[in-house]
Amino acid sequence: MKVNPSRESAVSLLDSAISRDKFTADFQSSLDTARENLARQRKQQDIEADAMHQAMSSAHQVLEDYIRKGPIAHLRERLLEEMGLSEEDVARMPPEQREALEQTLAARIKEILLAGTGITPRKLQAQLMAPEALKP
Repeated sequence: MKVNPSRESAVSLLDSAISRDKFTADFQSSLDTARENLARQRKQQDIEADAMHQAMSSAHQVLEDYIRKGPIAHLRERLLEEMGLSEEDVARMPPEQREALEQTLAARIKEILLAGTGITPRKLQAQLMAPEALKP
């Protein structure tokens, strides 16, 4: 027995195949777009992770430098920078000028460290020179 499809059923089958192909193409296009978006998102996350890693590494290096040098050395660097000088400039100074600068720096550092404590440099010197301060 042979079945002869009618024209309408043939058109219906053809329309069904075309709409299935269109659906498949639309689905594939949507899938491709989703994959591209996901790849873009992952790339952005990688970039952000790299930036975060670099920032953390930089902060770690600054902290390590601070700990290694100590607060007084950093304070000295800041004061020299405010004066427009570097350690190299200080090293090139004549001995008398360098000694005067070192005394100025020491006095300024002492002022900064004592600021807000209520202790004046004279009080500190008096306390250090008191006989009780000399006992072990």
